[in-house]
Amino acid sequence: MPRTIETTVYTFDELSDRAKSHACDWFRETSWEDFAAFGADSTIEDAARICGLFGLNINTKPVRLMNGTTRQDPNVYWAVDCRDAGVSYAGSYSYRKGSTSAVAKEAPATWKGGSSDSNAEINRIVRELSAVQRRYFYQIEASISHGRNVYIGSTVDVGHYAGDERVSDDDRETIAELLHDVATWIHRSLEAEWEYQNSDDTIAENIRANEYTFDENGNREG
Repeated sequence: MPRTIETTVYTFDELSDRAKSHACDWFRETSWEDFAAFGADSTIEDAARICGLFGLNINTKPVRLMNGTTRQDPNVYWAVDCRDAGVSYAGSYSYRKGSTSAVAKEAPATWKGGSSDSNAEINRIVRELSAVQRRYFYQIEASISHGRNVYIGSTVDVGHYAGDERVSDDDRETIAELLHDVATWIHRSLEAEWEYQNSDDTIAENIRANEYTFDENGNREG
């Protein structure tokens, strides 16, 4: 015969510290897809938009949606929280007039009462790209393709000539290094978002917002 079994459930704030830790671990394991679909996508889209301001156009790739339509997302491969973490992207680069001021306005390194190491880094990259471009009347172009994996990163091919002038090997190497620095900047932005989304405080807020309940050991119930 069927039996009715009564179970006592607890909200997150009613759990012991040990049970709260177990509940947070459960949420981390189940929220990876949410991070990939929302946190990572948003971070990459913001990065691609800023890159466009200084002439780095990241290629897009079609992504099929559940309703049968498609959208175009930045063609960026990424991995965080693993040994082979990194970023690889594909696209093209050429100088864009007013890029240093455009990026400084969109991503200020400092403001009243605060600062951002991430914004400072992308501003540095743009300034140094512009400094090399200036020597060649802003005509250097480069193409970027995916490497074998995200750990190795992208392959950067900088043109040998800027107009009729040959680009020195040192300046070509500098441009390539700076475009690799862009991948590092994107990766660090993803890592920062990953750490924020997986912090105990953020996870606790999400658990409360979803009104999840648990048994006394922090196992999901209901």
